[in-house]
Amino acid sequence: MQTNTTDIKLPTKKQNQTKISSFTIDNFNYSQYELPKPEDRDFFEQLCIPKIIKGEPIGDLWKSLFFIEKTQKQNTDFVFIENTGIAMSQKAVDALYPLIKDETEILPLKTLPDNPYFLVNALNPPDALDEKKAIFQYSAVSKTKIGIEKFVFDTEKVKNRHFFKIKGFWYYRCISDEFRAVCKKHHLKGLDYRNLFGEQNKIQTL
Repeated sequence: MQTNTTDIKLPTKKQNQTKISSFTIDNFNYSQYELPKPEDRDFFEQLCIPKIIKGEPIGDLWKSLFFIEKTQKQNTDFVFIENTGIAMSQKAVDALYPLIKDETEILPLKTLPDNPYFLVNALNPPDALDEKKAIFQYSAVSKTKIGIEKFVFDTEKVKNRHFFKIKGFWYYRCISDEFRAVCKKHHLKGLDYRNLFGEQNKIQTL
């Protein structure tokens, strides 16, 4: 499934650009997975999701959950857990670990021995949006912020961040150009991503 896109620029004193992309999971072309046990779903939804949304660790309460293929399509290296958590294959974790080890926790799931997956929880979302320059979407009823039309980040706050959510807007999942380069090099599959630079509404698929 693909999404519309918006361009952003992160100006620096040297007029360089910090390249960041937002991504979602391609459920149309690649297999989907699920937590088949009701007790596992309840545990994940009630105890894990509230912390994942806030970028808080869940390792202390974690128990390995059964995670199996729901719809069989092409093999994937990235998949949703209950539309909120992100699971990565062993191949993806091995390739991306040097980039993400300091900003995530990587937790095992019970999967087939020859096809292991891990929950990868992005921690400490940066408060990086420039509130004065970014353009937000507002609820017509409550007038609260419900989305972002124009992204403008504080460059220093996203420097050396490779896999993160935006504080207050957890559903925007962001990756660095280095992250994308590793995905390309290792032929990792399953992400739909939008470059937050370049042509508007241009979506590419890894």
